[in-house]
Amino acid sequence: TLRLTADDGATSSSDDVDVTVNQAPVVNPGSALAIALSDPARLNGSATDDGFPNPPGASTYNWTVVSGPGAVTFADPTAASTTATFSDAGIYTLRLTANDSALSGSADLVAMVGGPLPSSWSDQDIGTVGRVGAGSFLTGTFIERGSGADIGGSADAFHYIYQPLNGNGTIIARIATQKQSDPSAKAGVMIRETLDPGSRQAMAIL
Repeated sequence: TLRLTADDGATSSSDDVDVTVNQAPVVNPGSALAIALSDPARLNGSATDDGFPNPPGASTYNWTVVSGPGAVTFADPTAASTTATFSDAGIYTLRLTANDSALSGSADLVAMVGGPLPSSWSDQDIGTVGRVGAGSFLTGTFIERGSGADIGGSADAFHYIYQPLNGNGTIIARIATQKQSDPSAKAGVMIRETLDPGSRQAMAIL
């Protein structure tokens, strides 16, 4: 509230004016994604707003594609939380925009979408899992999606990207990211005797 006062030396008068300062919504598009081409990407965006203009209206949302090697189809581009499917493997930049009816804010999300595994590699579920796993590959990075009860005990249950090894060998890998979907979630490297759930194995995991 601002007040202007005028004084002619003998008397004065004043009047007030209210100024509403509106800030654009602050957008959170969610964490970066690494998925297989066969999987839809789950987008969990959100935005916070200052409540202006007053009375405030509901914020509106819109997902768009900034860059990428193929087409992206959003299940509902006007919902903050939705899914997206991709036509080609590659790295995509997706943008979530929120509008408070006066101003807009936006933020970007990077999605790494993997294609087929290299010819020398295979993947499969080991043991009994709750959801079928998927393995994919993009520019030197393996992308793994799997489920299962645990690795250890009398029977393992997980998803495995592997290749046969005859004789001595070396495994060199770096875990770039891991989504902790469960306190017991594991990712790492393993060598095992067979693909049976009860096979002997050795692993180094995060």
